Amino acid sequence: MNRADPAREPASREPASREPARTAGAHVARTLRLAVPLMLGRAGVLLMVAIDTVMIGRVAADEVAFYGMGGVPFLFFLISGVGVLTGAVPLVAQAAGAGRMQDCGRIWLLAMATGFLFGLLGMAILSQAETLLLMAGQEAPLAAGAARVSWHLALGLPFLLMHYASASFMEALGRPLPGMVLMAIANILNAALNWLLMFEVPGIEADGGASAAALATTIVRVFLFIGLSSFILVSLDHAAYGIGRIGPRGPVDWMKLLKTGLPFGVAQGIETSSFQAVAIFAGWLGTLPMAAYTAVVNLVAMFYMLSSGLAVATSIRVANAVGRNDDDGMREAAATGFRMTLVLTVVLAFLLWLAPTPFARFYLGEPQAARLMASVLWVVGLVVIFDGTQVMLMSVLRGASDRWVPTGLHLVACAFVLAPSAWLLAIVAGLGLHGLLAGMATGLFAATCLLGRRKSRILALGARQL
Repeated sequence: MNRADPAREPASREPASREPARTAGAHVARTLRLAVPLMLGRAGVLLMVAIDTVMIGRVAADEVAFYGMGGVPFLFFLISGVGVLTGAVPLVAQAAGAGRMQDCGRIWLLAMATGFLFGLLGMAILSQAETLLLMAGQEAPLAAGAARVSWHLALGLPFLLMHYASASFMEALGRPLPGMVLMAIANILNAALNWLLMFEVPGIEADGGASAAALATTIVRVFLFIGLSSFILVSLDHAAYGIGRIGPRGPVDWMKLLKTGLPFGVAQGIETSSFQAVAIFAGWLGTLPMAAYTAVVNLVAMFYMLSSGLAVATSIRVANAVGRNDDDGMREAAATGFRMTLVLTVVLAFLLWLAPTPFARFYLGEPQAARLMASVLWVVGLVVIFDGTQVMLMSVLRGASDRWVPTGLHLVACAFVLAPSAWLLAIVAGLGLHGLLAGMATGLFAATCLLGRRKSRILALGARQL
């Protein structure tokens, strides 16, 4: 029998019971208190990939290209799955804001099951990665090396998505610190396993540095899933949070989760497909541009995760305000998050503009590839700014219960602006890697403009619960 224990009082009753923030300083402080662990935890996800890229870059540029291309089909399923599971964040946050704590654990269990099933689907399709890459026009050696990477990553997809479900649950409850600590441990473990599998275990290194690094990352993702789910089961009061049984409301809540998450899964899939189309274009340019593009995208993704952490924190605060029917709190939380994102991304862009060569040399050991990467970082700064603002706007709309319209706007910006612009500038106009990234910046700017107009309209209507 699991009775309520005062020492384990649900932490997320606090947002519902505390006085809402009413000053700009209070909004910034509360956003930062929630956002900093989220930002660090999400940066840790990409730090793992950065460590892989840097260590592989010391082996050969070809291996970096294999790693980058191998992530193309894998990332589609990962980001789409994460988008669907993101539907749990506003559901849990709105329930917490309204004081319905027992709904939260049920949503977590449903999200875990959804992540597992989606991960199995991704594994089945990624087993044919080489065929898919050949159909996309990649050369046979690149497709073969990339397919090994895709399969090793696919083995960990169900565990990674279930870990994300657990991390989102804790974040929506205002308790992101355990996930951040586990992610820090995971990065240390990942670097050690990379070294072991790439250079120390006989036979594995013959398969290439890229596929060995992918296998190490999968092992670490299994560790993350076990660690965080075990923490939740041990530390949270099962009765208070409704952990342990789905109950008769399970099918209703599962449909609500899918109705909330699918629009964002589709939006993430559209955006990822557009980015992966750009990666295919980079593969057409040759191995060296593909290696430089892989490093650039990892750097952009690292900065994106910082913006994403701030965006999720803002989404949770917006959803909490929606849960308590606080229109003013909802609007001010959204405005605070956007202003903070703009400051953050401009600072990150200036770092790239001021020191392009050190960033490039950190990622790529081959001088020619490093020079190519350094030459495009001035465009990457613009990508970082617009990527951060569009994910913030998307998250605000998610917290405010807006579903399919933002997905349609994403489709317009990514499918009809980003990918075509990248192709025209890089392939038709012959601008190469510079053209790819300029097209990417154009598409993300379009997304920011479209989502910004939608945010103004939705917030003017007031709070609407899911």
